[in-house]
Amino acid sequence: MRKSLEAVSLAALAFVVWITWQAIYGPNPLPGRIPIHFDLAGHPNGWGSPATLWIICAAPVGLYLFLSLMKTRLLEASNYPVEVTDENRDRLEALNLDLIAWIKTEMVCLFAWIQWSVLQAARHPERGFAAIPQLIALLVVILTTALWFKVAMRRAAH
Repeated sequence: MRKSLEAVSLAALAFVVWITWQAIYGPNPLPGRIPIHFDLAGHPNGWGSPATLWIICAAPVGLYLFLSLMKTRLLEASNYPVEVTDENRDRLEALNLDLIAWIKTEMVCLFAWIQWSVLQAARHPERGFAAIPQLIALLVVILTTALWFKVAMRRAAH
């Protein structure tokens, strides 16, 4: 499962980089001034250069690298919802590695969605940017994943 999640994460990263590159340097580049900040209603209230899109692109790349390189340390520093014993340690660590893989994949995919939405808002400013559904999706997906793994760890402890 972790290898599949890794493939999805890498595909989402490639997508973010590719759409950013296309928006800035591709055959149909963005204009010199694009909306880069939006209010909660989705209306642009900040403008800037298309080059600022690389910041949104750098966030999932940095997150991916951090979680990939630090997963061993994250595993050691984890606070499990159950007592870790010699009998359940391997199961709990495997679940924790799965949790890290899921969170990494979900976050990278979320940033891909955000970048896509920002680019659509930059190309069609009259449509705005639907930030609220993305924030709700982030909360629901991440919290559901964390809750699912908490329950799985409780079951694995017995």
